[in-house]
Amino acid sequence: MAGLPPHPAIATVRSFLDAMEAGDVEKAQGFAARNARYVLPGGGSTQSLDEIVRFVGQRYRTLSKKIERFDRVEMDGDDIVFATGTLTGAWEDGAPFEGVRFVDRFVLRAGAIVLHEIWNDAGEARARRPAAPASTGDRALLAMASEINRLRDRLGNLEKLLAAKGILSQVEIEAHGIDDTETIPEHDPLGQVGDFLGVADDENAR
Repeated sequence: MAGLPPHPAIATVRSFLDAMEAGDVEKAQGFAARNARYVLPGGGSTQSLDEIVRFVGQRYRTLSKKIERFDRVEMDGDDIVFATGTLTGAWEDGAPFEGVRFVDRFVLRAGAIVLHEIWNDAGEARARRPAAPASTGDRALLAMASEINRLRDRLGNLEKLLAAKGILSQVEIEAHGIDDTETIPEHDPLGQVGDFLGVADDENAR
C-alpha cells in the first residue's frame, strides 16, 4: 500500500548506499556487520569499505546511482534485498556516461548487512565508449615524436648514401657517427645534403 514506510531491511540498505555515495565510510560501516564481505564487479572481494572507495576511484571520476526499485525476500531468517537501477558519472579520463545498469544484492542478518554483491554493465559500457580527445599537450608531444622519427629515418638513409660514396667508413656507420678524418667535398657528389634533409625546402618555404 502506498505511503507505508519501507521494510527495515530496505531502509538499512538505502541508508548504506546513501552514505557510500556521500563518501561517508564511517556512517556506512554502521549499517554493516563487523565481518561483512563485499564482492566487486569482476569477482574480487574485500571486507574493507575503504577498498571499495579505492576501487571506485580507480574506475570513475564521479559516480552516482539512480535506484529504480528495491525488492526483498526472506530466506532462512535472513533478509535478501536487491537494489536495481542505473549508474551515471564520468570515467577516470573524464568522459561522461549514463544509463549503465546495476544490481546490488544484500544479505542482512539481525538487521545488519553481512554480504553485498555488486553487478553492473560498466565493462560493456567502457568497451563501447568513444576515445577521449587528446589534450593540446598530448597532441604536441605526438607531433614532436612523429617529427623526430621522420628525421631519424632521413638521417639513416643519408648515412647509407654517404657510405656508398665512401664518405663514411663502416665503423662510423655502425656507430652512427662521422669520421673526423674524412671531409665532404666542396662540391657535394650527392647534390646538396641540405636538400636531402629537407633544409632547402624549409628555407624556400620561409
